[in-house]
Amino acid sequence: MFSKREVLLTWDLDEYQRTKSLLADHQIEYTTRSNPVTNPGRYHGVPSINASAAYEYHVYVAGKDHDSPMESSIYMRLDLDDAAMDSGRAASADKDQPQVLSVNGKDYCILKLLGRGKGGYSYLAERDGKKVVLKQIHHEPCDYYQFGNKIEAELRDYDRLKRIGIPLPKMLDIDKDNERIIKEYIDGDTVYQMVLEDRLPETCLEQVKAMCGPLYAANTNIDYFPTNFILQDGTLYYVDYECNEYMEEWNFENWGVKYWSKTQIDRNK
Repeated sequence: MFSKREVLLTWDLDEYQRTKSLLADHQIEYTTRSNPVTNPGRYHGVPSINASAAYEYHVYVAGKDHDSPMESSIYMRLDLDDAAMDSGRAASADKDQPQVLSVNGKDYCILKLLGRGKGGYSYLAERDGKKVVLKQIHHEPCDYYQFGNKIEAELRDYDRLKRIGIPLPKMLDIDKDNERIIKEYIDGDTVYQMVLEDRLPETCLEQVKAMCGPLYAANTNIDYFPTNFILQDGTLYYVDYECNEYMEEWNFENWGVKYWSKTQIDRNK
């Protein structure tokens, strides 16, 4: 039985290959695992999926009570490389975060970065004492998708999901020239956080399953990853407008539900 501990988690195929080579060169036994980190059925425009970016890679070594000095040195090197990368990313994010962004001539104070997707940055923002979400579309390289007009796609997807009847944050404003959107702020914990803390109420699963009926009938999939769902005042909201044509392999039962369990989330940490 191979008792294991994780020494690498990366989206970078080159880093994954370098780590395997380093371990093999020092005759350290290891196992690996990879799994998709995004839904390849979700795109706007022509898909261009690159496995080197669409998957996350895990490397495990044998779990032991004590490592040899050589093994400790190798694992420390991997840890230091990873920590340096994380530190650099955090410093860059703090430096680059705007203080104020304007949407159709209205200034919004940026409070914090909520998240970065392949299509844009979402910030918690405030104007006249009211909190909102400001999404800034970006055009950073994405190895596994080719996009069409992102801002038009956001509007199109929002209208599509509203017609289907999916609970969404309201789109309050859209600035097409600056590619910025103002959304209603849904205040609550994500399904991801609640699953991680073993406190996901049954109503969340009931409500997401209830969404599937009208979505499937409308030949539509959404991104069922649990970070995209927030429970507020008893209602489960899908806070990402993005949707795509229905594909059975990427529906809730075949893809999304796997990420609504702590076992799967722990496996991917």
